[in-house]
Amino acid sequence: EDQNMYQYILEGFDNEWSNWTLAGFKEYSNLPDGNYTFRVKARNIYGIESDEAQYRFAILPPWYRTIWAYIGYIVALIILVYGVIMINLRRLRKANYLLEKAVKERTEEIMRQKEEISEINENLLLQQEELKTTVETLYDMQEHLIKSEKMANLGQLIAGIAHEINSPLGAIKASVNDINNNSREILLQLPELIKKLNEKEFRLFLELVSRSSQVSLPSNSKEERFFKRALQKKLEEINLPDAAYKADTLVDMGIHDDIDYFIDILGNGKINSLQVAYNLSQLIKNGRTIETAIERASKMVQALKGYSHNASREEKAEANITEGIITVLTLFQNQLKYRIQLDTEFEPVPKIYCYPDELNQVWTNLITNAIDAMDGKGRLSISVANQGEWIIVKVGDTGKGIPAEVQTRIFDAFFSTKPAGEGSGLGLFITKEIIDKHGGKIVFETKAGIGTTFIISLPVLTRIHKN
Repeated sequence: EDQNMYQYILEGFDNEWSNWTLAGFKEYSNLPDGNYTFRVKARNIYGIESDEAQYRFAILPPWYRTIWAYIGYIVALIILVYGVIMINLRRLRKANYLLEKAVKERTEEIMRQKEEISEINENLLLQQEELKTTVETLYDMQEHLIKSEKMANLGQLIAGIAHEINSPLGAIKASVNDINNNSREILLQLPELIKKLNEKEFRLFLELVSRSSQVSLPSNSKEERFFKRALQKKLEEINLPDAAYKADTLVDMGIHDDIDYFIDILGNGKINSLQVAYNLSQLIKNGRTIETAIERASKMVQALKGYSHNASREEKAEANITEGIITVLTLFQNQLKYRIQLDTEFEPVPKIYCYPDELNQVWTNLITNAIDAMDGKGRLSISVANQGEWIIVKVGDTGKGIPAEVQTRIFDAFFSTKPAGEGSGLGLFITKEIIDKHGGKIVFETKAGIGTTFIISLPVLTRIHKN
């Protein structure tokens, strides 16, 4: 018996039969999970071989790599996303409540002031016959009082809320709508995705979502178009279907390099996992947009009291003009994504000493007006450049242009080219006030049917010391 020889092979691990050996056993360690068949043959001293013996067995994966574990991970992710949504919705409701309360209080105050003015007018009319010699003076005083009240209260307070608070509220509303739509799509698509993707594909899917939520988007539209063209060409070279769509989606998610790592999931025809990953990443980014918008809305409400007296309580600080514009553009992301082409050209510029929040209000006003002038469809161009001691910002649109007969009044308070009830007429007035406050200049170039470009010049100043 000791002279018998044996030959072994472990299918699923060994590539070929072992050499004949006198050892009557074979040891294996650290086998990966999977299915195996152990086969053995014996040969006696006369060279006669026995029949082959087989033993089939399986190595099970650890619990944290089972399908139930991955389902648990997905459920945890859904619960986390849902929790983020609910927290943001609660914040939104609270912010809306505070804004409605502030508007209501200011409206009641203005109504009381209007009633007081009305009573003064009635008293003046009753005394008109007795005070004929002074009626002209009283009339001038009355008109001055009405104009002062209208400018100080309606202009600086109510119009400031109505005009400026629309931007963060619009961003919050658009983001919430996107979250609701994406959530419904994700909840419908995730079960099918879990069912159809294998373990490797599902890991790639989770990593794609994770990477998209962490990376930064291209800094300008020119860079974005370059990445999309380069990525589309690469996908076409490997014969990946729908290369243009996949390139656009990936760049929109902020992913444009190291794409070879995700080829397996991009070429998977079983389910559009890329769209699900895009929806998940947008859901996370919309949550961040809501937080930014709520914070900005709160700051504007706090700033209204100071602005009503034509003086801001905000302290001056060093700020980067380009960063402020990018922050404002983030709030308009949903409006600019589909129907409006955004072209940006940002040169490196030095920081300036300014009121950052007020300048952000300027960019918000100009971008809002540009979108309205184009009826939400066209090309919006924004550039920042350094020219000597000045920083030049240009905001252009491809809208209808400004009619020649109203160009001299475009910066007047309460003047608007919009239909009655659709604008306060204070957007450009407030914009010019802020630019003047910073020692800058604002002009515009316009042509009917081609568009309008506003040109803002801000001085590069050192720190201004208070007296």
